[in-house]
Amino acid sequence: MRQLFGEAGAKAGREAGLKVGKLSFAKIDAQAVMAEVRTAAIAAAEKYSIKAREFHKMAVKIAEEAGKKTGGVVGKEVYISYTCRFTSFSMQ
Repeated sequence: MRQLFGEAGAKAGREAGLKVGKLSFAKIDAQAVMAEVRTAAIAAAEKYSIKAREFHKMAVKIAEEAGKKTGGVVGKEVYISYTCRFTSFSMQ
């Protein structure tokens, strides 16, 4: 008897849950939800595109400074090597 009441209660609960779920989902405007999702997605994309642009600017600045330093070092080395060659030729 207990099992029968348990099965009847489970069946009634399942049916009531399905009915309430269908009723509540029927009242949700899917287009409004999609519009909100799009708005949130666009805002997030804009936020991260700004961060990506700032990161790119920073990377370019770092690369320019590294190139400037390396170019200066290489330029000095080339100048010194050419100066040594020409002074060694003129001394002979």
